[in-house]
Amino acid sequence: MIRLGTPYDIAAMKRLWDECFNDNVSYIDFIFDKVSKPSDAMVYEEDGRIVAMLLMIPTRFVLKKEIINSLYVFGACTARKYRGQGIMTKLLKQAEIRAMNSGAGLSLVVPGDRALFDYYTARGYDQVLSHRRVQIDRLDLNSVRAEPENVSIDIVDPYEVFKTRYLSLRDIPNIAWSGKQMEFVIDDAQIYGGHCAVYNGSSGQGIAFFNTQRRRTFVNECVATSEEAQLTLLKTIMVREQPRVLTLDLPVTSPLFSEYGTIVPYGLAKSLSVKGSFEEIYTYMNMMLD
Repeated sequence: MIRLGTPYDIAAMKRLWDECFNDNVSYIDFIFDKVSKPSDAMVYEEDGRIVAMLLMIPTRFVLKKEIINSLYVFGACTARKYRGQGIMTKLLKQAEIRAMNSGAGLSLVVPGDRALFDYYTARGYDQVLSHRRVQIDRLDLNSVRAEPENVSIDIVDPYEVFKTRYLSLRDIPNIAWSGKQMEFVIDDAQIYGGHCAVYNGSSGQGIAFFNTQRRRTFVNECVATSEEAQLTLLKTIMVREQPRVLTLDLPVTSPLFSEYGTIVPYGLAKSLSVKGSFEEIYTYMNMMLD
């Protein structure tokens, strides 16, 4: 039986998440206590037990002045014993129908591993969400001045992050999160030891999410209202972290380090009511609730 989740299902959904994903307890609690409501879940119940579920998170596709309400399918999972029976296909279909009836034009998904891209492609999704991954070192930023006095790290206002991100990406097709959802994104990053940095200086505003391990810094996202602000923020992070190498994910069409990088598939989209194709548009989706 397929139905929406209820508050009485939270414990069972947490157990299923724990069985299917390699996440710590604090992250699982964060997802179900803060990010999603029980009614955001669609569950498949058999013999009185929840054996599969997915979470339905509202988001928006933004293309300049056009905004398309969208469904983000999150945490889709099936108990091992029940896999290969078509249960998730049924859940996806019901979630898409529900989203379409509520006015969503797109359904989005970010698979947990590469093998799942084929799974979703077979169910009508197109691989259209991507970013460009580049590696840089100190020499690439040699002429840029760090401005630690203009950068706040971790003690940030989620709505300032939301506003700066919106202004930075307004000319790039992107998947946008609300101000409240950006609060969750920041918390999500910090649970696993990541950081959120906000730059506000003479060259503009910028935000970055980054994590350093074993002298390797990975910048999940760095966007800004100007290229100068973007470079200043990156240089400030590099001076703070002192990595041997810095890996950076950017919108595919970003002019920053345009001669570098590899396009990395990130997610898929399925049209629920939108006419036309998104295959020729490099839609940016990166920082998200994953």
